[in-house]
Amino acid sequence: MSEARQAARVSFQEELDALELELRLEGELVLRSLRGAVEAVCTQDDELADEVIAFDDDVDGQYAVVAQGIELLLARQTPVASDLRLVLALLHDNLHLERMGDLCVTIAKLTKLSHELAPDASM
Repeated sequence: MSEARQAARVSFQEELDALELELRLEGELVLRSLRGAVEAVCTQDDELADEVIAFDDDVDGQYAVVAQGIELLLARQTPVASDLRLVLALLHDNLHLERMGDLCVTIAKLTKLSHELAPDASM
């Protein structure tokens, strides 16, 4: 393998590793939102529900960082075979993590609206 090709491969792997770290960070943000949403439901905590709603901007920002990174990687590196499948999996996971963050916001909003209802004994 030529030096230029080897350097391009290393650069690709570094970009891929960086994207995986960014996606992991997004997952941690979503997990924080989910924990907050569940806690807000269980305790009927409007303040915590508001925090979950506001925190969605951080999740959305991280989604944009990952999406842009994937677009740049595809444009610069043109991966094939297993590398392409991995990049597409990152894209797929990114979309679903962002959606999970949005669902946490929905839970938080419903929590704020549910004060008129009798509490569920199973919670």
